[in-house]
Amino acid sequence: MKGKKLAEEHKYVSAEKCFKATLKEFPDHTGAMLNLIIASYFNENEAQADSLLALAGGKTIPSDDEDLQAMLNIINEHLSQSDIQDTLVARMLADIAEDTAAYRAKLDSYVVAAPYDLAAKTALAYTYAELKNYTLADSLSAQVIHEAPLLRAAYYERLSALRDLKRYKEGLQLAEDLLSQNTESIQALMTLTSFQLRLNMDKQALITIKQAAALAPEDNSVLFMTALACHYNHQQNESDRILTKLRNRPDADTGSIALLQNFITDKVSYKN
Repeated sequence: MKGKKLAEEHKYVSAEKCFKATLKEFPDHTGAMLNLIIASYFNENEAQADSLLALAGGKTIPSDDEDLQAMLNIINEHLSQSDIQDTLVARMLADIAEDTAAYRAKLDSYVVAAPYDLAAKTALAYTYAELKNYTLADSLSAQVIHEAPLLRAAYYERLSALRDLKRYKEGLQLAEDLLSQNTESIQALMTLTSFQLRLNMDKQALITIKQAAALAPEDNSVLFMTALACHYNHQQNESDRILTKLRNRPDADTGSIALLQNFITDKVSYKN
């Protein structure tokens, strides 16, 4: 199966397309559905992975595919860590979400009492990042990654903290680690590009973002990063062309466009 080979190469965007095509022709193809669950997870589509897991609940996994069984077990476990486990605490947090101090205090005390709840720990990392306590955000998300090496949300929290702490070399390594899980992850490719630019790896950054552009050529965020990479590779005409394209879109984000214009005209340095 072509999709399975692509999955083995960690090319999950391409693999997902293959598995979906198989299921369209053979709706009861168990192998395609189970592999699609894994591809969905690594493509950061947890909702799809979760719903497919529910559909696949009664299906028998081929006994000769131990790797598939092992990975599905890991994905299932990681998906269970997407939401705070104590539903009462989750409801209480939702009720006080607008009160930052109360929210942080409640979440902090819950994480102390339930250190095994990785969703809560990841949420707390995000909360501390919002409060500009990037060191604690980094520490918390690093703990989550250590306990669940495939929990992708924690990677993005830590990468954000490392960026704000200006620990770019660590961020570069972590982004590469994340990308190795899915070499076609658009978000991971953009994140890696960001760290490469900040480390003046401009040529490599352009190569990286072009990989993302090949997968999602019309994605606004990909276009934004492509314009940046082109600018730092002295391809100003292409940067300007992309800026114009973004500006003329019906869903144009004026804030992002203004920021991009400042970056590619050197009014503001992206690398600082």
